[in-house]
Order: sequence, then C-alpha cells, then structure tokens
Amino acid sequence: MDDIQDPSLVYPDYYLNPFHAYDEGNLSWLLSAAAEAEAATMSMVRRAIPDASSLDEANQIVRGNWLQAIDQHHTMYPGSTMIEDILDVGCSVGVSTRYLADKYPSARVTGLDLSPYFLSVAKFKEMKSSPRKNPISWKHAKGEDTSLPSQSFGIVSISYVACPVIE
Repeated sequence: MDDIQDPSLVYPDYYLNPFHAYDEGNLSWLLSAAAEAEAATMSMVRRAIPDASSLDEANQIVRGNWLQAIDQHHTMYPGSTMIEDILDVGCSVGVSTRYLADKYPSARVTGLDLSPYFLSVAKFKEMKSSPRKNPISWKHAKGEDTSLPSQSFGIVSISYVACPVIE
C-alpha cells in the first residue's frame, strides 16, 4: 500500500462515512470492503443476469455489453484510430480495469480509486496474473480531482461508481 497511497490526499467528507455496512467505509483492512469487493461485484452481476447458466456467463454478458458500448461509441466518435490511453475511474479492486486492459492490450490503462486498500488489492491481483505488454498503472486520487492532465485519455470509464441516495 505504501507504493500506491498518496499521503497528501484529503478525503472528502462523503468518503469518511460508514458505507456498505463497513464502519470505516472503504478505508480499512479490518472487516474490509477491499477483501470482499470482487465477490460483491460478482454477486451483483449474477443478480443482474439471473437467467445466465453460470456466474462466468453472467459476467461475460455484463462486461461484454459494457465493452461493446465503449467500442460503439469509439466507432461513432473516433478521436484517433488507436485507443492509446484509458482511465478507469473508481476502479475498486481492478475488475473493470483488467477487462479494459484485456480488451485493449496495446493501450496504457490506469485504474484510479480513492481507496488505497482497494488499489493495493488491485495491484496484488495484477501481480499474480500473466505479465502484460503494458502493465496497468494504479493511481490513488479523487475521481473529481485526478490531478491528471486534461484530455490525456482516449477512454474514460466510470462503472458502478454512482449510486442513488435512498432516504
């Protein structure tokens, strides 16, 4: 986590509240959302596609539709012929980031999240997988203030980040 965490980052108030039944939200190892995030994502995918014959099929449908939408948008509005740089905002433990890196292997992919715990899990999982031509970069930052140069990415993905507030 020391390699990933930006100690100067000031967390917004909304991020310091209990979240998803975790008293410390996404900022803890103890009873950690980081340890359970991938399983929770898979559970959500399975629930979204209840008629799928397996979790793998449900995941392929959900992620396939998402990647197809990205392809369709890029075809309609090509900034360039090659997708060179991709930013995955709110990447959590890197599930969507790895899908993007697999789909666009020649692109430089960056996963950005506000939780250094999530990013540590993402980096660990990536280190355990087969080496990539372009290794994924992990950035600890706020989605609303990334400190990255403006217009420096061909694709910016934000998936499963926003949720409705129910009162």
